[in-house]
Amino acid sequence: MDFVLTNRLILVKDYGYMVSFGLLYTFNNFLQTKLFDREPYVFLTWESYDSLTAVAVIVVAMTLAYFGIAKASEKMMVKLDKKVKDE
Repeated sequence: MDFVLTNRLILVKDYGYMVSFGLLYTFNNFLQTKLFDREPYVFLTWESYDSLTAVAVIVVAMTLAYFGIAKASEKMMVKLDKKVKDE
């Protein structure tokens, strides 16, 4: 919603930042769970492959959401550019 109100362009090519942030956040969660014996999330116990599967699903889902928002952002900016040129 923010990109609609502020006319900011979210670029598809920047998806790598989304994946990098997700992996860094996951590693931080893993360390917090193992070093301090505190689980920030009930479903990420890091005691089975279920945690790794959950993380993979979350990272893929968030990356797909980013792609969708970026595509919508780019389409919106193309329409705005065309409208400005036509005026």
